[in-house]
Amino acid sequence: MQNVIILYMPGHAGNFVARLFSLTDDTMPLLSQHYLQHCIESGGIPSDFNRLNRYKFSHVPEEFDNWQQFHNSYADFNNWPHYNLLNIFSKEKFSRIVFPLHPHEFIANFSNSDSEFYYVDLDLDRWGSWVDTQQEKLNFYYRDNEHQQFRDLKKNYNMQSISLDRLLESQRSFLAEYNRVCELMGVVPLPHQALALRKDWMSVRVNQSGQDKIYTVSRPHYDDFAYDLFVDLVKSYPKDREAYYLWSNPPQTLNAFLTHAPFSSSTIFIGTKDSLEGWGEETFNWWHNRQLDLEKIISAMVKKHPDKNFVLFAGMENLDITLSEPNLYIIPWGGELVNQRSSYIELKPVMEKNFQSKKTFICLNRNSRDHRIVALSYLFGSGIAESGMVSYLDDPDQDKSMPFLDRISWEFGPEHDEIRTKILQGSELIKSSDNFVNDTFDIYHVYGNKATDNIGNFENRLRSLYQDSFVEIVSESSFAPTSFIVTEKTAHTFYGCNFPIILSGVGIIAHLRELGFDMFDDVVDHSYDTIANPFDRIVSAIESNRRLLVDADYAKQSWIRCRPRFEHNVSVVRNIYSWYEQRAKAKFAQILGNLSR
Repeated sequence: MQNVIILYMPGHAGNFVARLFSLTDDTMPLLSQHYLQHCIESGGIPSDFNRLNRYKFSHVPEEFDNWQQFHNSYADFNNWPHYNLLNIFSKEKFSRIVFPLHPHEFIANFSNSDSEFYYVDLDLDRWGSWVDTQQEKLNFYYRDNEHQQFRDLKKNYNMQSISLDRLLESQRSFLAEYNRVCELMGVVPLPHQALALRKDWMSVRVNQSGQDKIYTVSRPHYDDFAYDLFVDLVKSYPKDREAYYLWSNPPQTLNAFLTHAPFSSSTIFIGTKDSLEGWGEETFNWWHNRQLDLEKIISAMVKKHPDKNFVLFAGMENLDITLSEPNLYIIPWGGELVNQRSSYIELKPVMEKNFQSKKTFICLNRNSRDHRIVALSYLFGSGIAESGMVSYLDDPDQDKSMPFLDRISWEFGPEHDEIRTKILQGSELIKSSDNFVNDTFDIYHVYGNKATDNIGNFENRLRSLYQDSFVEIVSESSFAPTSFIVTEKTAHTFYGCNFPIILSGVGIIAHLRELGFDMFDDVVDHSYDTIANPFDRIVSAIESNRRLLVDADYAKQSWIRCRPRFEHNVSVVRNIYSWYEQRAKAKFAQILGNLSR
């Protein structure tokens, strides 16, 4: 069993790094002295041994009086014979063991030169105050001449570096460094477990945000893209600044922040996650409003501080049209379709279709929104709904006796008399129709805190629907306002490999083309993408594609002919993160140029 030695200075996260590279099944797990003895007496490590759970640092405050007690409780390199015996009892299934060592311990006790050697590298100019905090927690400080010992040992043993800076900075830099070191060690990376261990360790041992004046007010559990990008870009700004990262749900927190935050720096960075629509007191009305309620609050905040510059990161597209204050800069960084990145890039697309299906399209509508109610009513009123599979969750608190037109904030004009008739007829048919895909609000209770586990929803509820359909009318979360957000609903239509008809803000199709998606313009008529009036846009999207929606043979033959293009779109959707990241970085660089003038 090969020794892998990781040399580190006190307070430089040696225990975390050693556990990080002891996650694979062929590496001997690091064990407490008590548990190591127990495993030897039992003849091996139990089959249900969970490394990640055993390695969690969040357990330490519950199980130990202090961090030094935790550190001393573990079997270290001095217990090598016991580890070796356990490996023999385990039929030598472990090919290596990773030991963290301080320079003082290395010189005093370590004599096995037939080992692999690494050292933890850290920029103390940047992380010095954090290291001081770690040493205080451990009650363990640098010893005399230990810095020189560290420099000598890493040179004399030709040690290879492990950058703690990279492991600390962000998930992206962490994964890059983790994968690099795994390759050097010859071990298979386990990115999901590695990220989980990092998250746990960071939660109890790293207070990075406060140190750098980056304040995380709230953050959704599924955010594995935007936050790291925000931190990376904000840290690169060399001048006085403060930064805040917020989830727009619940809206009260974001509203309170935008209204009352006492900004002190000359430049303020604000990262917002999720949609800005639907969070205000006033419902957006296309016929009367030009800004969302929250956009008005943002404008008021910026005007309240004319001596400061604000940089707003947001998942909404077109915010630069609705927000035009001279001291406000907008950086769009992708909507909800960039969530759960590590899971989506491994999601298997629906390339095997059921050509015996009698249904042509799907149109999925969970939460009740005006455009969804109108679109569904028109589908039923125009006789198209019977060719598809549709879902709709009516608000359980909605007064069912309320007239249809009172349930939406839209306004019919005299030019919409025929459309109005079909929509009203369809709204009555909806009440009595049994042509709905089963859906229930109970799903939120089932998922609990993972109500937005979109991967689970795709696998458990949507995959079969995509297998039995060829076209999708995507009812996005936003539709009427100028600014709009692209969510997992759009991502799903590409993973589901259906022809897309997307009901979202004006310009959504143009945006997706810019991302690199094939929008099948020879099959799908997307002329609706430039129509401003909400009624006209919905009707155009449906009627201009009526044949594709109702003619099953035509839809199936078109799908067969376009199969390679669906495969292309799967490749694009798996790589959209890079596109959004590069656009955000380019916008950020441009803004830095403006701020430096």
